Amino acid sequence: DAANTAQQNGIALVNGIGAEKVVQVGADLFTTAGIDNGDFSSLTNGIALVNGIPLVNGIALVNGIALVNGIALVNGIALVNGIALVNGIALVNGVPFDLQSGAPLANSSGEYDPVFGAFENVIAILNEADTQVGAPPIDIRPINVITGLDAGTQYIIPGGYINDNLVLNYRPAPLVIEPAPWAVFVGNTTIEYGQEGPLSPSIAYEPFDQFPYGQTAQDVFGTFQFNPTDGCTSATEVTVSPEPTTPNFDVFYVPGTLTLTPAPLTLEVNPSYITQGDPLPASFSSTFTGLVCGDVAPPASSVSYEVFTEGGVLADSPPPPGVYDVVPTFSDLSGDYINYSVLPVAGKLYVTPIVSCAERIEAPYICVEEASLPGEPLINTLVRFEYENVLSIPIYIPLGPKNSLNAEAYYIGEPPQLFEPGIHTFDIYSDGGYLAWEVRTDDCAEPSISPSTFSEPPFCEGIGAPARPASIPSSAPPMDESRDWGVKLFPNPANTAVWLQAWKTDGSITVEIYNSLGKMLSSRSFSEPGSDKLQFDVSNYPPGLLLFKVNYGAESQVLRLLKE
Repeated sequence: DAANTAQQNGIALVNGIGAEKVVQVGADLFTTAGIDNGDFSSLTNGIALVNGIPLVNGIALVNGIALVNGIALVNGIALVNGIALVNGIALVNGVPFDLQSGAPLANSSGEYDPVFGAFENVIAILNEADTQVGAPPIDIRPINVITGLDAGTQYIIPGGYINDNLVLNYRPAPLVIEPAPWAVFVGNTTIEYGQEGPLSPSIAYEPFDQFPYGQTAQDVFGTFQFNPTDGCTSATEVTVSPEPTTPNFDVFYVPGTLTLTPAPLTLEVNPSYITQGDPLPASFSSTFTGLVCGDVAPPASSVSYEVFTEGGVLADSPPPPGVYDVVPTFSDLSGDYINYSVLPVAGKLYVTPIVSCAERIEAPYICVEEASLPGEPLINTLVRFEYENVLSIPIYIPLGPKNSLNAEAYYIGEPPQLFEPGIHTFDIYSDGGYLAWEVRTDDCAEPSISPSTFSEPPFCEGIGAPARPASIPSSAPPMDESRDWGVKLFPNPANTAVWLQAWKTDGSITVEIYNSLGKMLSSRSFSEPGSDKLQFDVSNYPPGLLLFKVNYGAESQVLRLLKE
């Protein structure tokens, strides 16, 4: 009864007459539970109750919802009949409406959509100390928010302030955020013509290589792609292409200088054969190795040839029997091959002598041994043929009626066509059927015919050492006597597959295959292969010279294979 009335205390009432008693019972202390459900946990001095309605800072609360001028506020937004009001404009599902006509307001959603988007990310933070009994009252103030930090038009949303003596209108202020100027510098790059992509030049940034808000270059640009994509190009610059989409950055791209180095191109003369008395060939053939980017081989007319003796003197025509060097010269008059560095490799011209039967190629001996080849289940026998050329120059006899195997067997391999001076051997693999070899020189009607496999030949004494009577001398040592260990390739030449066999190796070996330019094509290691025959698929390699480098311990041997 002793309490003053609301009118005496200067408190405005809604649905009241002013005679109501005002009891000062204190300011509310928030608790975690109270914040969650809108209840008050305890009361201290500072909160006025009017007709059971608590007032906080002059704002009436009903069930934890603030009332201003009879309008409920939820999260700072006025609600009338469940319709949100912002600056006096009704919003339904975020779209401004006219309260009288119920029609949407034209040209309004663009302004108010980001406004409501901003409110979704606004929260109030209460410190742990604020929940303690006896703590100072919480000073809750209006706050301003911004709708975003991305480039473009954002909005500054002002914090609301309630004053009964003023009619306050708030309007979002547009904030234009310009894209940040940035520069991307592509590093100068040197590549070989035809080099496989993708290119990987260095990248530098200005003004900084660190980006705002903790972003990285990957966050901003993603993975750069470059043009050209590989070395098949005539471009002089390397650029970023396509340019990434970077809405927050105005990026200027500076291309780098692209330098192309010539690709190596080998020009190798193919072997040629003529008979004693024939004139020098009017032309020769060559093989180009190393073409890239789908470039076609130069025309035959772009290569000229000169024939030299072993002493480096131009050969006469007709040349005497012997072996000559054929040196090519390449002329790129059209300029189509300026991106290549042409390496000429001389070939051989063999002038076969016309010999009598006394100087013919002899096929005196054979030997056999058990054998097998991977992927060839019919093979069970190795037949080693020996031949002797008593001259000091090679003799060329092409495969055909004068150089052939007489066979009633399944076999793999062919006789040689170029017979070097001295005693040599070659191997043929068979299923154990009948096999013999005959060879005939031009000026001798009688061929030399080897013993056959049905003549009960002896077993071979060792790899590369054919069986022979001890009374017949050899002009060349057996292959296994020339070194402690060895390897051989067969057949040679080859088209699709070759076999490699090593001997006197008691550990692992590594076989590396190179093309004529020295580029490694493959590398395989074999643990203790012994005398096993190792198969290599060469079908995908281009025709020409292949080098097989066999590494055994600290030593190595290199074998040449002609890929047909």
